[in-house]
Amino acid sequence: MGHRISIYKDKKEIIIIVPVPRHINGYGWQIDKPAIIKNPSDVSFVGKKARESFEMAAKETPFHGEKGFDYEQVTGTKNYAKFTRERKNVWGYMDIDKGYYIFRPSKRERGGGYTPINKAREKEYTLSIDSTDEEIGRMIMKAFEDCLL
Repeated sequence: MGHRISIYKDKKEIIIIVPVPRHINGYGWQIDKPAIIKNPSDVSFVGKKARESFEMAAKETPFHGEKGFDYEQVTGTKNYAKFTRERKNVWGYMDIDKGYYIFRPSKRERGGGYTPINKAREKEYTLSIDSTDEEIGRMIMKAFEDCLL
């Protein structure tokens, strides 16, 4: 079984990690339990928060009508297009059965969504599920280097 997180980084280097559990109707849903990291130079802490967000995504099951991630409350940005225009995004995926994490850099689409940088998956980073918090944090920061706004 797989679990997802969405990781954002702005120009001030502030990182927001949002768990994306599977909604009761089967699709991913960003829940309003973000981890906000103001000092990403501590890569172990970044990795720890990513691991905790994966665990939260594994435990939560959002239901119809539940409020999603409130980017406006967290950042003060009033619309999603502006929120994404100011942030890079890395998609994180954890496959418990196969025993690995994948971190995939993305690029911003017109209108505000994100899509993988390379659909052939040449630009994705894989780690063992047994990786340390530091290894996870370093891999996330490396994935951000490949992101496009």
